[in-house]
Amino acid sequence: MQSERRVRLSRTYQLEFNFVDSETPEYSIDPELVKISILQNNPDALFAVGYDSCIVAQTTGGVVVYSSYKVIDKLIESGMDLEGALDFFTYNIEGAYVGDYTPIFLLDYLIS
Repeated sequence: MQSERRVRLSRTYQLEFNFVDSETPEYSIDPELVKISILQNNPDALFAVGYDSCIVAQTTGGVVVYSSYKVIDKLIESGMDLEGALDFFTYNIEGAYVGDYTPIFLLDYLIS
């Protein structure tokens, strides 16, 4: 039996919990609400275009934090092989500096 609950976090995050079994709830956060919350905290925040679903956090200084694993996975889903996705990510996304609020990419793909 599945049930859903919505919980408000900070002012604009909405978490949706789906209890597939009684032990492990799956959750999702609406990427648009995350983006709105980040912009409320820092109107100058910079975003990697097309990767809103890969946002995992923000720093206390208002810098957006992305999951490297999710970004690379998204590149693979778009048709790249793993090596091409890693090269593209490293050079074009992670390696880009666009100012003081350049996004940070968490190396969560190293965590097993």
